[in-house]
Amino acid sequence: MVSVRSAHTVGSIIRAYGADQVRLEITYGKHLAKNVIPSRITLGCMVEALASNNDPEGAYDIIQQALAEPQTKGLVNAVTYSSVLKSFNHQKSFHRVWDVYDEMIRGKVEFSVTTYNALLDVCARSGEISRAEPLLKEMAVQGITPNIITYGTVIKAYCSANRLDQAFAVFSDMQANTDLHPDEVTYNTLLDGCARYGSFDRGLEVMADMKKAKVPPSNYTLSVIAKLANRSKKPKLAFQMVEELRRGTRELFALGIASRNVFT
Repeated sequence: MVSVRSAHTVGSIIRAYGADQVRLEITYGKHLAKNVIPSRITLGCMVEALASNNDPEGAYDIIQQALAEPQTKGLVNAVTYSSVLKSFNHQKSFHRVWDVYDEMIRGKVEFSVTTYNALLDVCARSGEISRAEPLLKEMAVQGITPNIITYGTVIKAYCSANRLDQAFAVFSDMQANTDLHPDEVTYNTLLDGCARYGSFDRGLEVMADMKKAKVPPSNYTLSVIAKLANRSKKPKLAFQMVEELRRGTRELFALGIASRNVFT
């Protein structure tokens, strides 16, 4: 039997096992039993593997084991924690997310934009929009520049909370004050917010902006447009709007304006 004593090799084995949780735990346990100090990559692989396997508590325990040992304490960073945050979020264990967040603050973990994006996504999924604004202020204080995912997640959070004015304000701020360009996901998020609350005119504005920016629509975009028309009590217009956008033969915005008097 070959004796594995390299942290890098163990990390590769962990990645290879993927979702085989039992083997993952055995491999990592043997790795520690041999007194081979894991690398940051090895630790991260194990935490990510367990978190991806819907075992955030197991992943969290691995972090706690590392923090308990002087030689491995320094291996834990924001990236390691982010795997756990995302897994708790997907399981809707939002209280555990904030428990871990408080622990990170106490431990003076250096956050990254990815960490904040993960936390903001929790705000969007849980409806705790009141937590989003302090997080954005923290980012500013630490000099962390928001990226397209940050803006998209904040827009999603505001849309989920039926605060379309703030969602559009964030969208406008991104366009006016950054070099970032809205992508299909950002436009779809705004469209879905408009559809959810029957804000037809604003939805048309988003579609016009999307067309102007030459961002191609996806199948999801088409489904949201149909939802927008239906929620706005314009079911007949839904088919026409989807078909026109799909073909790209007319100006959708002009179509919407011309159709308002017909279907209202």
